Amino acid sequence: MSADLKVLVVDDNEDLAVGIRDILHEKGYRAAVAHTGDAAVRRCEEEAFDLVLLDFNLPDMDGLSAQERLTGRVDADFIIITGYASVSSAAAAVARPRIVGYETKPLDVDRLLTLIRQIGDRRRTERALAKSRARYETLYGAITDALFVHSLEADGSMGRFLEVNDIACARYGYFREEMLRMTPSDLDDPDSDLDVPAVLDKLGRGMSMTFEQVHVARDGRRIPVEIHARTFQLDGKSGVICLVRDITERKRAEKERRRMERRLLDMRRHESLGVMAGGIAHDFNNILAVVIGNLDLAMEESGLSHGVVGNLAASRAAAMRAAGLVNQMLAFSGKGHFQVDALDLNEVAAAAAAAMISLAPPGATLVTRPHPAPLMIDADAPQLRQIISNLVINAFESLGEGESGRVILSTGVEECGPDRIEQTAPEAWLTYEPSAETVRCAFLEVRDNGRGMDPETRKRIFEPFFTSKFHGRGLGMCAVIGIVRGHGGYIHVDSRPGDGATIRVLFPLMETADGARESDAPAMGGSPAETTLPPSPCAGAASHSESPAIAFRSVMVVDDEAPVRTLLRMMLEKEGRAVVTAANGMEAVTRYHESEGRIDLILMDLSMPLMGGVEAFVELRRTGCAAPVILTSGYSEQQIKKEMGDKGFAAFLQKPFSKGQLMALLDRLAS
Repeated sequence: MSADLKVLVVDDNEDLAVGIRDILHEKGYRAAVAHTGDAAVRRCEEEAFDLVLLDFNLPDMDGLSAQERLTGRVDADFIIITGYASVSSAAAAVARPRIVGYETKPLDVDRLLTLIRQIGDRRRTERALAKSRARYETLYGAITDALFVHSLEADGSMGRFLEVNDIACARYGYFREEMLRMTPSDLDDPDSDLDVPAVLDKLGRGMSMTFEQVHVARDGRRIPVEIHARTFQLDGKSGVICLVRDITERKRAEKERRRMERRLLDMRRHESLGVMAGGIAHDFNNILAVVIGNLDLAMEESGLSHGVVGNLAASRAAAMRAAGLVNQMLAFSGKGHFQVDALDLNEVAAAAAAAMISLAPPGATLVTRPHPAPLMIDADAPQLRQIISNLVINAFESLGEGESGRVILSTGVEECGPDRIEQTAPEAWLTYEPSAETVRCAFLEVRDNGRGMDPETRKRIFEPFFTSKFHGRGLGMCAVIGIVRGHGGYIHVDSRPGDGATIRVLFPLMETADGARESDAPAMGGSPAETTLPPSPCAGAASHSESPAIAFRSVMVVDDEAPVRTLLRMMLEKEGRAVVTAANGMEAVTRYHESEGRIDLILMDLSMPLMGGVEAFVELRRTGCAAPVILTSGYSEQQIKKEMGDKGFAAFLQKPFSKGQLMALLDRLAS
């Protein structure tokens, strides 16, 4: 290994210098000579040397001066050689940096070679250490996580940091020298619930660990971190090396994921409740259609006493109230009846508030704060009034009996989009579907200073029949969410116990002359259940009568419910029409063709087994049937249009309907 040490011999005695060089060559060292200080300087400027054997007395300068000049030009150690040794010169020499030996003439060659060999071994070790250090620093600096090395004290406690990387210093805002005076506990959040003694116990037993902690930076920022820690032994002492990863984004993503999962569960729960409510409402409408229709027929009988007529009328009124409850169920399911018009939200809110002032409990006041400009939206006025009524009544009830309080009904404008959602509590938004666009909305807000709600109550206020009082009275609040969903709007709920509640309902603004943003949701057109859709080109074409009063002499009733078929047959036969019935669409197609086209009009239910109303209508038209078809269903006209479009039905009747509504519709179709 001697070949990796390069030696320069500087002595004005040429024979001595060459002799030392030759001996070094024999031992495998690379060596060169110079006879003056200047010559040595020039030689060191041309090539690098590891060791310089330097005569104390040179012709042009003394050895110490030469060593001073050479030190700035070469990374080498020096051995001073002299024939005039003295204590003072030796002391002056060894006091200089990089002078590692002082030899007197005549030289002890073996001693000199031993010293040179020791210097070579040391320099090789230093180079290996420098290379290792460079590799270590490269790897250390390439780690993108914070890296801590700290001691582990004999009592098992955490000692000071022994090493930290640049990432750690940058993350926590400390200089490296500052961090090396700190311990890991100086970074720990004092409110953290990590069981530190348990962690230290496991580390002290040589176990590797991965755990989460919260650190606090110099500026007070709380940083959630994941720590991978393991112990090591060095020179008989224990230490811990920790790789510390900032998991702020992971925690934020986990929180968002949990929020979205809760939101999805809530949406699925509301959706399942809506499906159930819609199905129940559909079946109840079929039942109520039979009840109300038979009551109408019974009331038309002659010779009834006044008391019987009163009883029948009371029964019919109760059935109509039941129909209203069914409509609330349809509203909750998002399948309610909407007739959308361009409305000023301010006007609707003012009219509703005026009608509700009398409902305020003793000591309570209702205050209105309308927006100064018109707020034009596409909406159904009765449904809007129902929203306002339900929210205000709920606010009144939150004030408590005999307590004074105030309910504020206000309107305004708000931008609603992803940024706005994130600025508030995202979980407080209901019916909101994330969108890349920001929508300009008109809002209706009801605020009270009542008891407020805890988080569990706040999540459940729109569930059917849920109440925080002794008993509930219906589907009021759950109908609100269905109506808002049907209008493409949003609901924001903000409430805390003892702090009152604020419920804000937002509807997309219509496009106006000043460029206000219009709703992205499609406008929900339509008409009352007993009115017609656009008539088909063949409407009334099959009538055999010249008089509208007896138009559609032959009618086919298609419904899978036998009581409904019987009721409609009785209604139509009582008006002088011939009736054919069918229990499903497949039977209807067969019956029509058996009649050889003598059926003038078809009254057909939407939902039936084997073949539904839509499929039967398509098949009838395909096989040449030109008779107008009236579609009936327990669902609303808007829901039918939304799901199936306009298939060319002559008209639509929503169940339950009265005999008068049916006959009026036939007269309009005939005309």
